Formats: sequence, structure tokens, C-alpha cells
Amino acid sequence: MISRCDLTNAVPHITSLRDEVSARRALLVFANPAEIDCDRRRWPRSFRQLFKVDRFAALASDRVDVHVVTPFAPPASEILGCQVHIQDASGQSFGARLQRAVDAVLAQGYEQLVIVGSDCPSLGAADVNQAFALLDQKQVVLGPDHRGGCYLIGVHAASAPDFRTIRWHQNSDFHQLLARFGRQSAACLAEKIDLDTLEDLRLLASSLQPGWQLAAALLATLAERGCFAASRCRSALGRHLTLSWQLPPPAFSIA
Repeated sequence: MISRCDLTNAVPHITSLRDEVSARRALLVFANPAEIDCDRRRWPRSFRQLFKVDRFAALASDRVDVHVVTPFAPPASEILGCQVHIQDASGQSFGARLQRAVDAVLAQGYEQLVIVGSDCPSLGAADVNQAFALLDQKQVVLGPDHRGGCYLIGVHAASAPDFRTIRWHQNSDFHQLLARFGRQSAACLAEKIDLDTLEDLRLLASSLQPGWQLAAALLATLAERGCFAASRCRSALGRHLTLSWQLPPPAFSIA
């Protein structure tokens, strides 16, 4: 899939932590508070680091403004240094919510925009910087996930698509966007694993992607609690697993 491209997550109420747009580049992060993402999956909150957005805060020093779009009011410690858009998500499709958030950000004068979610633990500031660098050469930058969706979308303000016309949550957004822009105009990042299901968690735990250790610790905890067969957990952990499991889990870096 990747070889076809050039290789290299009502009007919103806005709380701004900076008075002016300081750069022409913006990162748009769709995120819930990490505790809520854990609760939704019925995973212990002690593993909330898998969904933290603070790993993007370092981008501010790279002249990238970080915007977090969420239907909740996250703790201040989770959004420090970011501009926060608190947006009511009820009664709309994902495409409509995404388009409204994109319009609100681009209206502030940004020329390049990268869009991500918070459910891809191996996605970090370096990947976002790479996407912006590629936007200097291409019309669109896509980060494909392991199911055919996108964990990252980078676009120019002048050529941003109408996101309401994309069929989201069908594991086909990557190919839809690739077809819309054309392969010659697109750059693709490495495939990554985002976390929606237990199978995704097993894939991350058995991979070498950042965050695999924390995913493995979570699998072991769920197995101990009888959430699924321990044998399936052991096979997913693979040869990488050498830790002694505990709660709270050890502090792993996922940046």
C-alpha cells in the first residue's frame, strides 16, 4: 500500500492560550481527555498515557501552533501550551465536525494544517514535523493506519478537500484521499497502529513501534482480570515481553 506513494487521531466555544497566531503551520488534534478514552474501552485509567496529547506540546518550539478539539473540558495539565477548541459533537457526522474544526483553524490564517487523533501512541512530534516538511513538496501528506484509515492528514489551506464528502470509519479514508489528490501529489508516512480494539492492542504489543511496552503491560493486566484468555495474551506479547507487570504500570516514553 505504501509503495504506491512517495515514502519519506453550534459554533465552537474557543479558549485561546496565546493571543496571536505565531506561525503559518497548525496541528489539529481530535482528542478526549485520556481518562475518558480509557473508560470508553474499559481499560484501567493508569494506562491513560496511551492517549495523552501532551507529547505534541514540544511542537510549539518548532513554530507549530497546536489546537485540541474536544467535546470535553480537559485538565489544564493536558493542554498546557495549546489552543483549545471545546466543540459540541452532538447531532453531526464526523465529517461535518472535522470540516467545521478545519474551517475554524484555517480562518486564522494558517497555510499548512496537519490533522491527527490521540489514539495512535507511536505518533509523535517528529512525525508531525516530517509531515510539515513533506507539505513543502506535496499537496497532501497521509499517514495510513493498519486498517486502511488515516492517523494523520496534512493539507494546504489552498487545496484542502471538503472533508464532509469522505466516507469515514469505513477503513478506506486513506485510499479515498489518495485517489482524490493523485499519487503524484501525495506523500505517505510509515504505517502505524491506532487503538480501537483489543486486537489493535495485541498488534501494538507485538510490534516494535513506540508504546509497545505499555500496550503489553495493559494486555497482561487485562488477562489477569479475566478479560480474555491468558494464552491469547501471551501469544500477543511475543518475544519482546520481559517485564514484571504491576499497577500502576512502569513509566514508558511513547514520544
